[in-house]
Amino acid sequence: DMRQESDTNPPALLSEEGIARWQIANNKTLLPADSEELRTLIDLLTKTDDEEFARRASYLIDLEKFYAWEMISVLAASAHQDDYWNLVMVFNSVTGRFEFIPWDVDTDLDSRYAAQFLREPVTVIAKRILSIPRFRAEYRKRLAAYVNDPKNLEDDLRFYNGLFKNTRIGFYKDNAKFFSTLEFRRQVRAYQKAVTSHFERIRGALAQNEGAEYRFIREETSEAKFGENFSGLKQFSA
Repeated sequence: DMRQESDTNPPALLSEEGIARWQIANNKTLLPADSEELRTLIDLLTKTDDEEFARRASYLIDLEKFYAWEMISVLAASAHQDDYWNLVMVFNSVTGRFEFIPWDVDTDLDSRYAAQFLREPVTVIAKRILSIPRFRAEYRKRLAAYVNDPKNLEDDLRFYNGLFKNTRIGFYKDNAKFFSTLEFRRQVRAYQKAVTSHFERIRGALAQNEGAEYRFIREETSEAKFGENFSGLKQFSA
């Protein structure tokens, strides 16, 4: 179980330089022996061509959980989980795969960002995965199934409205709150509206086939190819 620590002007989390920013769940420093899986994931992202990446990705990344994680960000029109902040992963030692955990997702009120992030993902790992046609097709199929079922929007709004109902008294009684009660209620209505507008914007974008194709440009590297320095490579091989 790993998470990143705060830093100022940090390197990207999924980079060789960024490994030092990660911590294991008990807040100890991530030692070289602990980082083998993380280094392998970074190598997979940076040292493979599309064919090899497509063949190996599902052995190291839980794609089903990735699809769900990416869908949450797009439906929230959120870029708050990016390459530098709020990227939280768990390495499941039972499955041998990384799983993504939604963290501080945030929601933008402008639904144009929902369509924008559908066309071009925010994070490098999402860009790399969704540049593979079969992965992108599966992701879009799942996203389309979600937004084309009106019951899902009803469930989302029911959860949102229930959360407001169960917490509003506490907000009203908070004399130290940053916003006035009137502004708080205005923002609640605005974000409630955003739930629907993002949902509908994504449904329309998918119907128009927006973002059906996406190409990831990988930076060339002169470093060793993927797996040359990883003794446990066989467990990730097809």
